[in-house]
Amino acid sequence: TIAEVVGDTYHTGLFEKASYLIIKDTEEEAPFGPKYLNKAALATPVLAVDQAHKEVVRMGELLGEQLQATMPAIEKGDAAAIDALIEEHQKLETLERAVRRFLAKVAQSGLPDRAAARERGLLYVTEHIEGAGHQLTDDVLKTVALTLQDGKPLHDEELADQKRFHEKLVEKHERVMRALKEGDHGLAERTLQLTFKENQLLRKLREDYLQRISGGDEEALKTSRVHLHMLNGFSLVGTKLDEVADEILHEW
Repeated sequence: TIAEVVGDTYHTGLFEKASYLIIKDTEEEAPFGPKYLNKAALATPVLAVDQAHKEVVRMGELLGEQLQATMPAIEKGDAAAIDALIEEHQKLETLERAVRRFLAKVAQSGLPDRAAARERGLLYVTEHIEGAGHQLTDDVLKTVALTLQDGKPLHDEELADQKRFHEKLVEKHERVMRALKEGDHGLAERTLQLTFKENQLLRKLREDYLQRISGGDEEALKTSRVHLHMLNGFSLVGTKLDEVADEILHEW
């Protein structure tokens, strides 16, 4: 009958919908891990190096997302967003361990000289990217999280200084990522050359800040340790990115 057909169709639809939701939930709950480290590629070591390169680029992109989102969260004083960014660093740690183990197996297979240099460079770059994420998480994000808990957010002039240096850091990350993807020695060298100007900016921001507190700025005094610690943290992230550029220049 029509009623039976409708009923069968209804229940079939429910079953398909339930099956879809189960599959979707399973996909969403899958643990985070590497995308490109295929064990089958180990049979062809040069191909395995290419796959590791893709995973390292992915690491750099994850760092970029974390870095891009850091300043908006700080400006808004968004404690939940900052906590979420702190948790994101676990992804870099997961990929760093996976890439390191994968490359160790590749090295055991024997590689031509050029591929061996690239494999060695990728190993170092992996450590530097994870290190940059570690500095960003521990020296910047966790510092801000504690500051918000204490009810002492940065005032406007400090935020402006942080934002100015952060913008330079984002530009550096973008240059380094292009160099990493393309093996561009010229861009890597350009990144290292610009480090002097970035250090000059950092020195100027510190000097400006010291002038403010020596002039009796009580608000600046309250958060002086936090402000300088964050600037130092951003600077350390930049140092790690410089190390990535240096590896590209010498090992690629």
